[in-house]
Amino acid sequence: MTQDLHGNADQVAELVHRSGEVLARCNREGFPHIAHKTTPSQTGSDQDFIHGGPDGTQLHTMINNVTTLATASVVANRPDLGAVAQEHLLVFFLDPQTGMNPRLTFPDGKPTDLVEFYDLPRLLDSIALIQDELSGDFRSALKGWFSAFLDRVDDIKSHYHPSATGLAGGAYDVLRMGLATWLGRSEIVKDQAAEVQGRLEQAIKADGRTLLPVGLQMDALAVSAELASRAGVDLWGHKTRTGGGSLINAVQALVTDANNKGQAPQLYDRTIKLAQRHAARN
Repeated sequence: MTQDLHGNADQVAELVHRSGEVLARCNREGFPHIAHKTTPSQTGSDQDFIHGGPDGTQLHTMINNVTTLATASVVANRPDLGAVAQEHLLVFFLDPQTGMNPRLTFPDGKPTDLVEFYDLPRLLDSIALIQDELSGDFRSALKGWFSAFLDRVDDIKSHYHPSATGLAGGAYDVLRMGLATWLGRSEIVKDQAAEVQGRLEQAIKADGRTLLPVGLQMDALAVSAELASRAGVDLWGHKTRTGGGSLINAVQALVTDANNKGQAPQLYDRTIKLAQRHAARN
């Protein structure tokens, strides 16, 4: 992504402009965090992330802000913007007054679809962009937080069996693999990739098309395949046991079908771009 932006002055200028808007909003409203809830937390700690409530809005605002600031810091050579991205991370994860507890909580005590954490890999990729600007102590603290969070994600793995082809399983795959990728835990990425193979068996038809609703669920498979590829596992080309369908064939079939009908593919742009990236590598 940063390579694409480096040579486009207009896009870099737009990114810097958006970063300025982020700074102005933070000056008005403060940094995103979950500690000050409008009603007391059901767990007794306002620093617990509660699914299905306003905490998700704060999480996504933080992810969007850090992504914008970190990318602008790199492509525009603006380390000051990277410093503000770091402050976001401090407030949301590490500050003892405002930082989120590294655990999972659910309204009814039972694990749900985790869709609110679906975009966490984008945050972790953004942190990687500015990691050289972070102090050793700060990087260690972040690693400790995300390691503890991964342990809690591991604790609920049994709730997301490979036979579950809906969003619940896909979001769990992306979350666990994203955390493990950033932490350098390739053995966990490979373990979860085997679970994704089970989902592909349920989702991909013999002709390469998909039984899944397009959109978010297909994107979850695409993101999982990208993360798996970083650990040397090819989920894009994995052939299902019944008919030999594959994820890359499913995406290509959906795009071809839409083009033949003169329609836009009912796929996220990221899904298509990740498929194109895979094709370019092979």
